[in-house]
Amino acid sequence: RRGGAAAAALARHLESEQRAWREAALRRQHSEVQAALAREAQRKLELEQEALGKKREAEERARQAVEAQQLEVGRQTKLLEEARRRAQSMDEKERQEALHQVAEAEAAAACRQATE
Repeated sequence: RRGGAAAAALARHLESEQRAWREAALRRQHSEVQAALAREAQRKLELEQEALGKKREAEERARQAVEAQQLEVGRQTKLLEEARRRAQSMDEKERQEALHQVAEAEAAAACRQATE
């Protein structure tokens, strides 16, 4: 009887130990999965932030390009107005040459606008 009771107690102890080991292994595995999910979420966040940064940079470059284009249009407009004013104060031959230059400048400006 004593041997049977001792064997039963040992068997219960071994089962308890095995259960404890399995539970510890499951907790470890759960922690590893949680850590992997956290790393994946962090990487996804970093990629999204990087994409947002690139989008903002592209928007800023586009804004600067539009600004530069507007400045160029303003500059061309001033040059054309000046050429027209000069043409009004010249004799007929000079006037025809200036008007020709104005027409060329207008055509060049139209070409630039069409390609942009």
